[in-house]
Amino acid sequence: MNYLDGIFEQHLKNENLGRIYTGHNEHIRRIYLDFNDSLQVQMKNTPSLPKPNLYVTTLSSEFSVFTFKAQGHYFIGISIGTIEALSRFFQFLYSQPYFDPDFGDITKERETALDLSLNPDYLLNYFYNYDLDISPNCLARKTFAIQVFFKAINYLLLHEYAHITHGHLDYLSRGKQNYFYYEKDTINVGNADIEKALEYDADSAATAHSLKDDTLFSMFGALAISEYNLKLNIKELNIAVYFLNKLTELTDIDFEDYAHKSHPISDQRTSTHIDVTSTYFMQRKDHFSFDVNSVIEYGIDVIFKLAALAYSKMFNKEPIDDKLIFFYSKQGLPYLNNVRSKWNTVRNELKSYAYVEIASENELLNGERLFDYEEIIEKKRSRDVDRSGEI
Repeated sequence: MNYLDGIFEQHLKNENLGRIYTGHNEHIRRIYLDFNDSLQVQMKNTPSLPKPNLYVTTLSSEFSVFTFKAQGHYFIGISIGTIEALSRFFQFLYSQPYFDPDFGDITKERETALDLSLNPDYLLNYFYNYDLDISPNCLARKTFAIQVFFKAINYLLLHEYAHITHGHLDYLSRGKQNYFYYEKDTINVGNADIEKALEYDADSAATAHSLKDDTLFSMFGALAISEYNLKLNIKELNIAVYFLNKLTELTDIDFEDYAHKSHPISDQRTSTHIDVTSTYFMQRKDHFSFDVNSVIEYGIDVIFKLAALAYSKMFNKEPIDDKLIFFYSKQGLPYLNNVRSKWNTVRNELKSYAYVEIASENELLNGERLFDYEEIIEKKRSRDVDRSGEI
């Protein structure tokens, strides 16, 4: 065990996060390579960026992704349970013939009924601890599921890296020894708005770098990318981000606690992802030989017409829960404004810790595309009446 391994292992022990994983796993080498490639792209533009030490841990009982700083070194950890659960989840997703029915041979697939929950620990219980035969039979669907999985893991790691490069970790660590930044949704009455602001910022960075770091961009440049290949990559990324946001969200809480969640509501996070993706392509539209609007619209359709409907069927839930609608509606705007206000308050302090330029005041969130909560609920009520004759 080398010097850095010793530091990491000691902090794992202090936080009850298992140990360094030394077993065999077919995915780990690819995860390291993908993340290292992403770092190289960022460091090519900004050589002064810190290079974190990435480790896989033995923890299997809960969703576990985190970052911390010790003795001048940055560390990122992700548990083997998180890796295996997400790998098996996306395999399960593409083994279901109702998901993405236009891709691959769905006649080879058979729908599986599982009593699933959105609680991440429950997800791990199913997809890590149980030996389920859930791999797609169609090779094309199996291959695509693996690609989506790797996109999801790299997005998670880029999100954690943004907590480092944007100064979040050092800002929150002030005066504290061994501060850990956990990527896990909790109830935090005191600092919830600040934490949500930093999560939005890290999400935006992860999306932007997932687009910039794409292998096709790195290998061929924008002009060489076909519209088909670009849509395929956007499809992988959007499916990965949508389900990551859903599967890591704390939902079994009372309505009044939603304002105190440490992480934003999943659909708000996905909306931010759409905004960043749209802005990214519109700013580069002259670099492509085709209309990027078709790519943007395709990406939105992937989320709302493919992923959201599959989520609804898989978990037997409404695509968007009533209580979640409120917080990204016009009526919930004060909560969004609180997060924006906190960002405007802390960003000047963050600048002194950040390694890169961070979002300016009021740039982090916008009030566009807000829904009218009462109108949506009334439409839903009318639809239920039309369907059954009674509410």
